[in-house]
Amino acid sequence: MQNLKKLIAEFENEIIQHRRHIHQNPELSNFELQTSAYICACLDKMQIPYKKIAKTGVVGFIKGKKGNKKIAFRADIDALPINEENTFEFKSKIKNCMHACGHDMHTAILLGTAKILKHYEKSLKGEVLLIFQPAEEASPKGGSRSIIESGILKDVSLIYGLHLWPEAKAGKIFSKKGALMAASDFVKIHIKGKASHAAEPQKGVDSLLAASHWISSIQNILAREIEIFEPRILTFGKMNSGTRYNVLAENTILEGTCRTFNPQIRKLVKEKIKTSLKANDILFKTQSTLEYKEGYNALINNDEALEFAKNAAEKYGLKIEDANKASMCAEDYSFYLDYCKGAFFWLGTGYKHCAPLHHPLFNPDESVMKIGVLLFSALALEFLM
Repeated sequence: MQNLKKLIAEFENEIIQHRRHIHQNPELSNFELQTSAYICACLDKMQIPYKKIAKTGVVGFIKGKKGNKKIAFRADIDALPINEENTFEFKSKIKNCMHACGHDMHTAILLGTAKILKHYEKSLKGEVLLIFQPAEEASPKGGSRSIIESGILKDVSLIYGLHLWPEAKAGKIFSKKGALMAASDFVKIHIKGKASHAAEPQKGVDSLLAASHWISSIQNILAREIEIFEPRILTFGKMNSGTRYNVLAENTILEGTCRTFNPQIRKLVKEKIKTSLKANDILFKTQSTLEYKEGYNALINNDEALEFAKNAAEKYGLKIEDANKASMCAEDYSFYLDYCKGAFFWLGTGYKHCAPLHHPLFNPDESVMKIGVLLFSALALEFLM
């Protein structure tokens, strides 16, 4: 254990430099060309073979001399369309593009893990897959599906991933059995009315009024007609309506997201949206159309994989603590867990020193990266040695 920690400490500055380079050069989902090239160059330097997948995805391979067990680790590599407000010297060079969700540090952690496991390569009894995945932020599809569809994960026994978590104390690791993060669906509604002068509303059909009424009523329906202990959220963050202040809005378009854990509740919410829109159309004489796209599934940890991780981490001086509750945030890592056994972790950064995820001032403590490297390295070594 001490040798592993000492080895990680030797390379900590290199891991930090990886993070800062990636942070300074962010790229949006499916356009991570420079990031992908940087990862490939790092793997080349470490003499780790790799395969490119889906234009910008990269999967590295560290294979021992004997054994056929396989364990995989995943990092997401894309940034967000957010204009950074931090002032440090390695802030984003790209306007309206920023690593505001920690993917730069996830990538640096996996590159650090690659460096460590390469050192132990000859002792491994099996293979490590290092998955640098594009487009995690590209909901509703998500880049994880392209990795899975490539077939690269065939015969993988276990897969693990992590996410920086400002709500947790810096350096602490959390997870839980069962559901950890929610399913995330995209909802778009077009409510069509009829324009008229605002002074003569009786001659038109007010789509804005109809939309406002429906938004309020659907929240009441979800609160009253679904089991109270079943988590569900339907939030609309965007509304476009009307053309002028004194003209009844002929068209109103709503965009939002639905979050659930239970597949049956997911289906039920969708049906409630459909039926309530029909009722709303009768009441207001509007015509509504619904576009509902299922996005990421709920992220459900495998109990056996999580228990292995807890025991393995403890041998290397780490504790994976039980999260008090699941999060309504979503992750396309969920699709990996639909495919094979694995688990997902939250690595704390602490709100005291870090703004929330997706915030223009997001700047997590870089010292937590060595904890992530230690965790991934420990799991690989315990499984393959």
